[in-house]
Amino acid sequence: MINIPFITIDPGITGTGWAYFNPKYQQLPITYNNVYPAVSLAKEDHTVRSTNVVQQLIHEITTITKASSDGINTVYIEKPSYMGGAKHYTGQVAAQSGSLVKLVFHYGRIWQAFSERNFKIIPIPVSKWKGQLPKDISHIRIKQIMKRLHSRQTKLIEDHSLDAVGIGFYLLGVV
Repeated sequence: MINIPFITIDPGITGTGWAYFNPKYQQLPITYNNVYPAVSLAKEDHTVRSTNVVQQLIHEITTITKASSDGINTVYIEKPSYMGGAKHYTGQVAAQSGSLVKLVFHYGRIWQAFSERNFKIIPIPVSKWKGQLPKDISHIRIKQIMKRLHSRQTKLIEDHSLDAVGIGFYLLGVV
């Protein structure tokens, strides 16, 4: 189990979620959010949208790390993987559409931005934190854990931040 403050990130080509945990205080995330490309960039190339998301992500997280005296310098980021095979039709479609390439590019941009700011970056494979659970089932489980831990957080939690919270729960041994 981890006992130092950390950030978790779930990169996505439509949005990127993150969560901040400090196990010294609680097992629930201190805060979390989703970052999306600016609406004005909707028709731009993926590279431009990814850069915009990474800039927003860095701004939000550096704001938290500067405001905190916790010494946050570790980021766990979900490592993209190909979910191919007969049972994973959506993985095949994503690979054929170029989505996997875009996701890997985005993952690399996030990695680069945090490493340039001297964060320790640790990749977490999807299969390690989530196993073989489908996304909707893992999201139900994460919400149940938040209720069990008496979360008073009322902020709407969306797909990518749910996954970022799930990664944190895995690292803390809550799941």
